Amino acid sequence: MNQEHIHKKVKIAHILYGMMMGLLSIFGIVFFYTTFGENLFYTFSFFGVIYLVSAIFDLLVPFVIPSITPKYAGMLSMVLYAISALALYGFSIYIDSIFILVTYSGTYALARALYQNVFQNYLMETAQVKNLGHDIGGMFAFIAFSGVLLPSMIGYLSDLYGPISLVILLLILNIICIFIYASLPHISYKTKLRLKDIRRDRTYRQLGKTAFWAGVYGPVAWIWSIALFIYLGERLAFLGVFIAALNLVASIGVKVLGNKMDKSNKKALFGKLRISNSIELLLKGISSIHIAFAVIADLYGRLNDRLYGVVFNIFFYSWVDHHEQKTMLDERITLGQAVFNLTVGMTFLFFGIMSIITTLTNSFILLGLVFFLGFLHFAFSTSKKQ
Repeated sequence: MNQEHIHKKVKIAHILYGMMMGLLSIFGIVFFYTTFGENLFYTFSFFGVIYLVSAIFDLLVPFVIPSITPKYAGMLSMVLYAISALALYGFSIYIDSIFILVTYSGTYALARALYQNVFQNYLMETAQVKNLGHDIGGMFAFIAFSGVLLPSMIGYLSDLYGPISLVILLLILNIICIFIYASLPHISYKTKLRLKDIRRDRTYRQLGKTAFWAGVYGPVAWIWSIALFIYLGERLAFLGVFIAALNLVASIGVKVLGNKMDKSNKKALFGKLRISNSIELLLKGISSIHIAFAVIADLYGRLNDRLYGVVFNIFFYSWVDHHEQKTMLDERITLGQAVFNLTVGMTFLFFGIMSIITTLTNSFILLGLVFFLGFLHFAFSTSKKQ
């Protein structure tokens, strides 16, 4: 099997993975929000614990995964995601089961850490840096486009049949990914930790700081899903259609702009998109004023999120290839993920505590907190010391 064929299969698997994560980010958080009796303290604290556990796995995986063939590690991650999906449904029936909660948290966190590590290595081995904009842009565009049909369909089915419809779709996507990874050839890891060399590299330090603020920025997707759910009358079908329509526009925008990124100054563009993240937060913060603001903020956010993902990957892989330091890629990614997840965990726990203090039960206060995060993020993005 040639490199191009392997690369196509890895991209297809990642598109399916993106669909799964997209569905969980929209409906998973809403599911837990309603299951916990619309108590945001339990909702955010629960996800905070999941991300803290995930951060621990992120630190352990590089030491464990070299002994596991990447192909099998990819298959294992999908099996664990399937178990977490079944646990999600089990929790809807046995809401007081601590065992099911622990099963969901552990399998989801470990699956995420395994998958990210495996995907990054396959992409590193098969991608061509000069075409990364076109390549990754197309992949993110497909993920965005899949959000046109799936959210509206799952929203409607969830209103009719409950969370089982979401779980069934997640299982189908998981099974397809397992077969894809089973068909891939073996690649080898050559991980060597050299922390002193990494800390001396200015570009790596910049990525580390960006990863921290990505942690602050990350929870917004979950907060936004709950805020929209409340704003649209707590109907999953309405939420699905709303998101589907805006994903259609975002998918076209990502594909067009992704192609242009190969010819642009990636480092300068990376800096601009961090400022764009701040603008997204500020727009979402004022979206409770009128439904028109919510539409604009959501569309801008979906386009911005996809572009940021594309540029971050292009910038990261271009830098690693240029410095020929591929043996340290696993370690760098894992440290970045750990910072990201720990920050997300602390942020979720912060929102959980705030929900007790302020009876945080409506979208207005949620979005006010998002607006505050926007100011913090903007201060970092425009700082000369970053």
